[in-house]
Amino acid sequence: MIIRVFTGLFVSFLSATAFAAPLWQNVESGMTASQVRLAQPDAQIDANPTRLGGGATCDLSIPSLDVGGDAYKVCFFMLDGKLLEVMLTALEPTQPMFDSTIELLRGKYGTELAGGHPLCTMIGIMKNCEANWLLKSGVNISALLIKIDDMETMNIVYQTRMAKDASKL
Repeated sequence: MIIRVFTGLFVSFLSATAFAAPLWQNVESGMTASQVRLAQPDAQIDANPTRLGGGATCDLSIPSLDVGGDAYKVCFFMLDGKLLEVMLTALEPTQPMFDSTIELLRGKYGTELAGGHPLCTMIGIMKNCEANWLLKSGVNISALLIKIDDMETMNIVYQTRMAKDASKL
């Protein structure tokens, strides 16, 4: 009974959350490219925009941003002319970098949803580590490290997908 009440309150909270929430720094979901450029003057048109599965493209990016002594590319993914997601991609990812990034994110947002431990799994030769936060504003933050042999990729994603999906429950 208590779990149902808690779940109902949680879903109601997410449903009532405005989806034009601050995603990252001073940019909000739904901003146009010109609004993003005003908010983030270092953002420039991406010469080789990547595309997400849902069709959003990295129309604007900051080629290199220093976070805690590590370099990231910042992509502003737009869909139908509106900001959908912000993704920071580590330029030289490593497991220690992921671990220190998780500590920085914990310092800013508190303990992640998995109770203070990134979920790391091995599937064959692939190692996948992930940590997630859901903010009261409806923004979810995911940090992901994927390692296959000597190749590593690391992203930090800011979006409102979780809250939008949960509002349908």
